[in-house]
Amino acid sequence: MITTLEGATIRSDIRAGDIGGMIALHGVLYTVDAGFDLSFETFVAASVAEYFETFDAVRDRVWIVERAGQMRGCLALKGRSPVDAQLRYFLLHPELRGQGLGRKLIEAFLECARALGYERIFLLTDEAHTAAATHLYLAYGFHKTDERTVERWGNSAAEQRYELEL
Repeated sequence: MITTLEGATIRSDIRAGDIGGMIALHGVLYTVDAGFDLSFETFVAASVAEYFETFDAVRDRVWIVERAGQMRGCLALKGRSPVDAQLRYFLLHPELRGQGLGRKLIEAFLECARALGYERIFLLTDEAHTAAATHLYLAYGFHKTDERTVERWGNSAAEQRYELEL
């Protein structure tokens, strides 16, 4: 799938450089947006490596947002069981926020999850994530099911779990 919206392209194929691009985008934006230290980027690097090492082309998906040849966002679906999937790595560069791309990504994700037969979706985030992302989760029917304070990545934050029954 390749879609163009607001000068950005959303694609679902994985290309050389995408893994490093996802890590770099998270590292840079979370340092700026949330004040996380470099330990967050190492966490993301390990997490993204594990994601792609166990990537199942039948049950998992990735969406990459590009603009002017640069990665500017991403979202991934990870199958956790035959009926449970996790929403991961949802991020848009600030220059593309507020233009409907987040909605487009979430809609593609949910359509795909349903087509693959998943019945439940969960995601883990923290309060430092943009309010717009949390607003999208709620708008699409996710409910916060857990919250706990954690000390990591150079600060204290509330880790949140959201779930959706499809």
